[in-house]
Amino acid sequence: MTEAELYKELGILTKDKDRWKEAIPYVSSLLSHDSVKIQAKALWLLGEMGLVYPQPVQDAVPIRWEKKGRNDACGMGVFYIAYQSQGIPSYSHDSLYINNSRRSGQCQFVLDCAGYVPTATTAGSLLDMLFYYQF
Repeated sequence: MTEAELYKELGILTKDKDRWKEAIPYVSSLLSHDSVKIQAKALWLLGEMGLVYPQPVQDAVPIRWEKKGRNDACGMGVFYIAYQSQGIPSYSHDSLYINNSRRSGQCQFVLDCAGYVPTATTAGSLLDMLFYYQF
């Protein structure tokens, strides 16, 4: 199947929400497709599917996924926050997504980020304020 045909197929699947649950494993497999356009569409579609089917998407996609770009920089990345219960997100992020957590295997974006990911010391990044600041 060509890139154009596959992209069109994903567009049709996007509109056919009755097929979403069964298609989650297939769409997640496209994260390793050779085409960045297909990877991006699959990534977006998984985000939409995750709003309706959070647990199956979480089960199908690892807690962290990244696509290396030029010079081995992290070109795209997805981090999922687990749910404590139905519709209630976890109160903390996985240490893979926390700057200065010293966990091996972190995406280069998280390692280098200065303000857009949570920090180990909750030092005032945007996400520290959104998720951990006591108002």
